[in-house]
Amino acid sequence: MKKKYLYFVGIDISKEHLDFAIYVNGTVKYHQRIDNQEEVIEQYIKEELSKHLDLSLSLFCMENTGIYTNRLLRVLVAQNCAIWLEHAMQIKQSMGLVRGKNDKIDAHRIAEYAHRFQDKICLYAPSKQSLRKLKALQTLRNRLVKVQ
Repeated sequence: MKKKYLYFVGIDISKEHLDFAIYVNGTVKYHQRIDNQEEVIEQYIKEELSKHLDLSLSLFCMENTGIYTNRLLRVLVAQNCAIWLEHAMQIKQSMGLVRGKNDKIDAHRIAEYAHRFQDKICLYAPSKQSLRKLKALQTLRNRLVKVQ
């Protein structure tokens, strides 16, 4: 049996900042932008976000943006949060033809996507430490070869 979530948190991720939107009871109730730094994210989730929702009844949905996602994932995994890491094209295609694009709107759309398609949830499970190190080394090698 799948877990029922009451809160759907859509997160738009960029290099510099994160935009959070909380979808509950059919509407987006909350939006906040924070810096994409691990200490800031941890403090925000512990102090601010937990005021607005129960973390155990929340689903955090975000697009997979590669290395910019890693800081947020580390914090959410440490907090034992339910995480849905979705391919960006999947979210975009599910919305159909839409106008307007900015980080705030994207966070809202991701939160709505999580609510709408909650029956298709594929929860994120972190890979082992050794595998993460190998991936990081492979990425570094590819960048160095490209620069050379």
